[in-house]
Amino acid sequence: MSDETVLTVQQAANVLGVSPGTLRNWDKSGRLPVQRDPGNGYRRYVLEDVLALMRERSAQTRDVGAERLEAIPPDATELVGRESSDSGYGVLLDERGLRLRVRQMSKAFRDSLGGSLMGRFEEITKLLYCKLYEERVNGIGQGGGFRRLNGESVGDCYRRIGELYAEAVAQLPDLVQNGLSVLSDDEVAVVRVVELLEDVQLGRTPADVKGSVYEELVRNTLDKSENQQFFTPRSVVAFMVDLLDPRAGETVVDPACGSGGFLIRASETVSPGSGGKTPHLVGIEVDRRMAWVAQMNLVMHGQGIGTVHYLGGSGSLGCGPEREACLPDGMADAVITNPPFGSDFSDELSLQDYVLGRGRSSRRRGVLFIERCIRLLRPGGRLAIIIDDSVLNGNSTEDARRLILAECDLQAVVSLPEVTFMPYASVKSSILFLRKKMAPSDPQGPVFMAEAQNVGRRPNGDPYYGAQRSPNGHAVLVDDLPAILGAWRQYRAHGEGALEAGEPIAFAARASAFSDSDDGRPVPRLDVPHHHPSRQVAVEMLSKSGYPVASLGELVATRGASVIPAVQDPDEIWRYVGLANISQETGLLNPTDIAGHQLKSSVKFFRPGDILFAKMRPELRKCAVVPEDEDEGYATSECLVMRTVEDSMDDSELRQSVRRSGGVARWKVDREYLGIMLRSDIVFGQLVYQVTGTGRPRVSTSAVMSLRIPIPPVEVQREIVAVHMMAIQQHAEFRLRAEQALRDGESAIRSAHRFAQEALSAGGGQKG
Repeated sequence: MSDETVLTVQQAANVLGVSPGTLRNWDKSGRLPVQRDPGNGYRRYVLEDVLALMRERSAQTRDVGAERLEAIPPDATELVGRESSDSGYGVLLDERGLRLRVRQMSKAFRDSLGGSLMGRFEEITKLLYCKLYEERVNGIGQGGGFRRLNGESVGDCYRRIGELYAEAVAQLPDLVQNGLSVLSDDEVAVVRVVELLEDVQLGRTPADVKGSVYEELVRNTLDKSENQQFFTPRSVVAFMVDLLDPRAGETVVDPACGSGGFLIRASETVSPGSGGKTPHLVGIEVDRRMAWVAQMNLVMHGQGIGTVHYLGGSGSLGCGPEREACLPDGMADAVITNPPFGSDFSDELSLQDYVLGRGRSSRRRGVLFIERCIRLLRPGGRLAIIIDDSVLNGNSTEDARRLILAECDLQAVVSLPEVTFMPYASVKSSILFLRKKMAPSDPQGPVFMAEAQNVGRRPNGDPYYGAQRSPNGHAVLVDDLPAILGAWRQYRAHGEGALEAGEPIAFAARASAFSDSDDGRPVPRLDVPHHHPSRQVAVEMLSKSGYPVASLGELVATRGASVIPAVQDPDEIWRYVGLANISQETGLLNPTDIAGHQLKSSVKFFRPGDILFAKMRPELRKCAVVPEDEDEGYATSECLVMRTVEDSMDDSELRQSVRRSGGVARWKVDREYLGIMLRSDIVFGQLVYQVTGTGRPRVSTSAVMSLRIPIPPVEVQREIVAVHMMAIQQHAEFRLRAEQALRDGESAIRSAHRFAQEALSAGGGQKG
């Protein structure tokens, strides 16, 4: 046996084109001999046995195809949703009816030779496209060639439809190659699908019906494969297209189009203008299969003039005649895209074609895509692009911001929440909306800015629905983008005065904040936090304070020592405070006990009376004073552990540190007052524009130590503390009442169920 080639379960399933589950059933029936790996006991197969079964199945398909086809019964539900056609031939299907047919097509392949989910999707797509092509050539409702003729064998029908498909795909020679250029060799399933489609007027089926069903098919397939990265959440797609406002007759380009979501939405939102014009849609994709999916998606939606180009290798970022032929500079009225921005681009020849790439061995793709998109635009053209926030606020991407401000009028920046692309990616990103300048001297105007906290998506990728219901009773997504779009339209129509305070946050940043000077000063940051209105609020509050102001570094001493529990004492139980153990806003602390081996990162020692301040995600305002009745413990390294200078005199470690630095308790500051200030608008406004990083945004220790804190007399500090303590107590009481109200509601439901059971039991002897 050692000389024989053996395959794993997944390898054998791939060779045979079936699922591992189907393979397991064949094992049990004895159809395919199976071995067990002597080392781990896993199933494995001899390659020759697998190839023999593959040849056997192919022969069975040819010999008994007709009998197997007749054995696949039509589903009685396929008649649901049909409407008679005017022509007398064929039917029109509503969305439910077409969805049922598509499910039956998948079942036809699954029940015949099996195959992977992606394989079934590809074959269904091929046959849908073939059907549409045949209707276009022969006319809808004419009883054309996409059907099984009377008395025609399975093999003859399969070969005839195969020739028709070859004719159809000849229209897309760039996209349809390799396995996409021919039909599956599962003759039985192919002919069954032909029978399912032959009476359907697919060309007359409304575009929104075809498009919706096909998009569902695409998502149900790709969401379960390695291709999730090709999707932008629908709420974000809709918002960006509405922001871009594509118009009749314009050329709209997506240079990284994925499955074509932006282009489809752009086509759907534009009513034909004078002369019946719709947008001309152009997509570019570096993955051939995905380019084909996008093109089919456009075909099924049936609106606009859409062409998807496959550009292998460097894709839209490459250089040379192939890219120039389909993606020349200045071709677009509007560009909309969500490019891949996490990886590096290192094609040395192409890099020299970019201002942002010259002289470099590599550059992040997201940076280069900004320049690529701007170059695609005609003067006055519009760009809506998603980009990670490090481009907007990082020191290493200052040249990208300089290019943006030199070439474009920055019109809007919309900050997206971290969950936007979870669980496939965790990155803080924003939407930029730019208009290419007509001339270099065109001035920069005010910039609309907004912060979306929710986009209808949970961290696991599931929809995030709220308690609100639509007029027809459907659940409504928790999504800030529609409100932001409304604020944008009000701003465009009536100016900055139309923007109202509230949630979601939307404001206008003054034009002077974006001046691209050549006097050596850094190019300004473009991210929303840098221009956040809280920053101005903090400035005004500090300027109006009637009390002295001190930096936090003058008021506290910090603990610097750290240990790694998993190394120092993995078997010990450690008193631990992570960020989750500090409540937002209230500053309440809820430490936990945890085994040392579970804490593999460094932690910082704290004592009662210390102040714990979270540097990560300062918008959560997590800061707590350790109560006097709490034990000593350890806090995550994401926290600064501080103690007022006055309290530090009673701490042996910090007393020496304060004395060495020449510090004295110059200011009298109550530790609880300081904790309240560190959770306040005054502090948040000073930090919001200093947040850096993606995924885990945080502020630096130096930024925290530079915070300016008003220092009123101690009696005023304690009055402020008393009011806050009362508010925190009220908060806790209201929360308890809300939890009790929920329990009371659940109890009422259970009581109603008991009443129903008792009422039904009481009538048990009265049956007639």
